[in-house]
Amino acid sequence: MAPRLYLDANFFIRLVESPHGQNVRHERLWDIVEAGRLEALTSWLSWSEVLVVPIRNGDDDLVAVYQRLFTGETAPLLCRDIDRDILRETASLRARFPALKSPDAIHIATSTGHGCDWFVSADTRLQGIRGLNCLNPDRPNEIDRFLAALP
Repeated sequence: MAPRLYLDANFFIRLVESPHGQNVRHERLWDIVEAGRLEALTSWLSWSEVLVVPIRNGDDDLVAVYQRLFTGETAPLLCRDIDRDILRETASLRARFPALKSPDAIHIATSTGHGCDWFVSADTRLQGIRGLNCLNPDRPNEIDRFLAALP
């Protein structure tokens, strides 16, 4: 079974909205997902987060790109619902880490609740969560080591 990654909203925004070649590690990681060597998972919360600016700007084309991506039409992405178990774990995380905001806790709870091996985010505030294997695509050496270790 391929290692499972949880990708948060900032990963998708950088992957989709940045000019090609600007975020090489995001693109490399996504290419490996598309090749089936990694499994990608996220929450519908990520979809909600990535849509804010395109909707605000009236960018229907970008909204459609995200729609196709998050529904799995254009890529092998598993998008998970936020259910009662995820929300219970969210509360538990916020109780243990008082500075953690609800959206971040929902992302983490979804990741752990669905057996993700790695949590991919450029949000450095999440690096200190015990038990969470974080990969920051903005840290070249970190991603390069991860990619080199893949079977």
